[in-house]
Amino acid sequence: MTDPILTKELSDKVWLIIEDVSECIIMSYYNSLKHEHIHTKANSSIVTDADVLAEKEFTKLLGQLIPGCKVMGEEAYEANPDVAKNLKSKGYCWVIDPIDGTANFATKKGNFGVLIALVKDGQPIGGWLYDVPQKRGYYAFKDQGVFDKDHNKVSVDLSSPFDETKIKGYANPKYFQRCPDPIRKNVTDLSDEFCKNVFDPYASVIQYMDLLNGVTDFVITNNQMPWDHAAGQLMISELKKAPAGISVVGNKTYNLEKPWRLKEDVMVTTLRPKVEKLILSRLRK
Repeated sequence: MTDPILTKELSDKVWLIIEDVSECIIMSYYNSLKHEHIHTKANSSIVTDADVLAEKEFTKLLGQLIPGCKVMGEEAYEANPDVAKNLKSKGYCWVIDPIDGTANFATKKGNFGVLIALVKDGQPIGGWLYDVPQKRGYYAFKDQGVFDKDHNKVSVDLSSPFDETKIKGYANPKYFQRCPDPIRKNVTDLSDEFCKNVFDPYASVIQYMDLLNGVTDFVITNNQMPWDHAAGQLMISELKKAPAGISVVGNKTYNLEKPWRLKEDVMVTTLRPKVEKLILSRLRK
């Protein structure tokens, strides 16, 4: 049974917040970004003043939509990992990636966006993907499906035939150098076969949109960070009518349980069961 809080009215309010923060903070910084606005986090990744300010605004505004709702943002987690307990607590929790693709944002390469998920009792029930420069977006509600910003339902014909020689996806070998063999070697071989002519956007929000739109057929990642994947995984599972991401070694479906960084495993996400079977077989050989 779908949660009664998951309504068009809720989604419209979330879109207003996303678009307002994107225009007033994210794009404002993007158009006038300076070196002093860019910083390096303890984990060596990049963060900008826009990430921090946008997350604070999202936290305030989204928190007002559902009284008593908890929040976990990427930057808040970096500052205090204890906020992860909000994910497992009873009730609702917003999960926020204020700027997904910060490296692209900081170097003015485009391909960045906003990822928002709504979690209830530890399970994603709502998700929003927004490509900020292109102003395009999708949302999903658990047991209701996937929709564009105007509430048009997204459908995918998973029964149509596909040509194995034309499969393409995202599996950048540089992300898997620390994985043990044979995973590292298998990912590299698979990348050589299926990813040679594919431009990797280096942003989860764009990767998930490409899966939804049939631009690509699969994504391989070595992390399960909630702010990167909770919204997108919900969308793929709603269209697939089955769990989205599956780990190669553990054969586990995507969930919010730690560890979020996979050290000896990778996660495969695809819409088509036949593509999933093919990619998993290549990675498990």
